Amino acid sequence: MPKKITKEQEEEIIGLKKAGFAQKKIAKMTGLSDFTVKRVWRESKEKKDVPEPEPVSQYHVATVVRLVPNNRMVLAEIEGMEGRVRLIKKFGKPDTLGKKAMRCERIEDDLWRVVKL
Repeated sequence: MPKKITKEQEEEIIGLKKAGFAQKKIAKMTGLSDFTVKRVWRESKEKKDVPEPEPVSQYHVATVVRLVPNNRMVLAEIEGMEGRVRLIKKFGKPDTLGKKAMRCERIEDDLWRVVKL
């Protein structure tokens, strides 16, 4: 049986979704399950007038500068930015340091992820 949520929670979910937040992020922020957030958004009468949100991130080019013990993460430099960032990969370690340019997007302040072409 679905969990009962208040009208305020429903409005908060719809507002966050309109603002472009991801389903999992909304679930963490509201303390509800991913499925509840998805259900509220799907059943929302307002969804029909709401365009799908634009992605909040832009793609950048990163170059690997150092491997770390975690196989899915490397330290990288983002083209046009100062300093190094943590870059998450879903597909193993890079072959060459410093030569491999990858398209990536920002997740948090210093956390980025690789985007496949």
